[in-house]
Amino acid sequence: MKRLGKLFFTVLLISLIFAACSSDDSNPAEPKAPESVGTYSGQNSMDTTMTIIIGNVGGKAFVTSYSVNYKMVSGSSTTQGSYSNTSSDGLAEVVNNSFSVSLGSNNDEVLTGTISGNTMTGSFKFPSIFLVPEITGTYTLTKN
Repeated sequence: MKRLGKLFFTVLLISLIFAACSSDDSNPAEPKAPESVGTYSGQNSMDTTMTIIIGNVGGKAFVTSYSVNYKMVSGSSTTQGSYSNTSSDGLAEVVNNSFSVSLGSNNDEVLTGTISGNTMTGSFKFPSIFLVPEITGTYTLTKN
């Protein structure tokens, strides 16, 4: 009888230990933010400012916002403006420190970038819209 009591106690103890150590998926940890997450800003080849924000979307780095200012000078006329877009779900995922955001219906109308440390470099080509020609350029941005 003593043996049966010891066996019952041992099984009960092991069951309690396993129950205490089981994972609780009802409250998962917040995904760790990738290193590239942050706000990058600086100048583009048109000598105007631009900003790209890399956000944490479900533990992955995504371009969540961009704003590109432009200035076109042709003869005595100057055309200025900006292109921007924001999405909390992400506009493009950053994979292997690079991204490509589609900007128009043509495959070459994109905003591309590569991240190395605290520096982002890339290029852009925005489609032409009413009275504004195609906007192209390069950039180098620094993480704030």
